Amino acid sequence: MKKLISACCFMALAAFGTTQNAKAASLDVDVDITLPGFLVLYCYDNIDINISAANLSTALGVTAGSSALVPPTGTQTATSGTITNDLDIAADTNTSLTTTVDLELQNICAVRGIGTSGSTADITISGVASTLSGGASSGTISVSAVTPSTASVALTGFGNLSPFDVTMSMDLANVIQADTFTNASAEFTVTALAP
Repeated sequence: MKKLISACCFMALAAFGTTQNAKAASLDVDVDITLPGFLVLYCYDNIDINISAANLSTALGVTAGSSALVPPTGTQTATSGTITNDLDIAADTNTSLTTTVDLELQNICAVRGIGTSGSTADITISGVASTLSGGASSGTISVSAVTPSTASVALTGFGNLSPFDVTMSMDLANVIQADTFTNASAEFTVTALAP
């Protein structure tokens, strides 16, 4: 009997101790997180562009193959035994020879970032090579302008990419042969600006 009473007392004390120590507590904690301005620029580091004859024809406004011109009277001279009639096709076609075409590179790069409310990313394009070279006998392509030299892109959330386009103005006047013309490069610099 003594053992039974001791066991009951121990159980009662253990239950009493548990009741006294098991108290709940709660507290609201406010957490403030400060993020820095953060920008990421995505660009292809190497782009190969193959321009089709049909698209080049449309852009230049000329058709590959034969092109009929209005026959001129030309300038006629004569010497003993020879009559020379100079029709001067170069003068007739020079006025309509288009050699400059714009190459628009859509979605060439994109940015995403964290800025202030409504902030934009300003992309500055510099260091563009002015001449693209082909093989020894192929000639060159002159790049006279890259636009925009500065692009302003709205930041729409860090989970969203904001792409932008670049247009290169190319002069094909010195191109002699079909070839791959290289050495075009540009440096893209991006900065975030508050509104």
